[in-house]
Amino acid sequence: MQCKNCEHEWTVRYSTLMKKIPDCPKCKVHRSREKNPFISEQDRKKLRADNYYEKILRKSNHTIVAINYTGSKDDVDAICVNCGYKWTTRADHLVDRCWCPKCKKEKTSASI
Repeated sequence: MQCKNCEHEWTVRYSTLMKKIPDCPKCKVHRSREKNPFISEQDRKKLRADNYYEKILRKSNHTIVAINYTGSKDDVDAICVNCGYKWTTRADHLVDRCWCPKCKKEKTSASI
């Protein structure tokens, strides 16, 4: 595809084209910054971290608390509300596996 505004070229999957006409990724970034030009980079990072913390709470039914989020590929500390176990894992891995390893191990060994 080629953008009519900036002439940027990018590839698009056929299935995406069937759903909607995709936005230019280059123009989309500029538009998002124009919407909130007064938000500093530090505030953006805090917003991303807050959104991440809320997502983990929702996915874990309020049993996992994440702290020290800096990015999806960086390590994050997690605490289980039920048993108090603390561990470190990559942030994106915690989203995919949103459970306490200690509680899961105890639950698995109890069912055997």
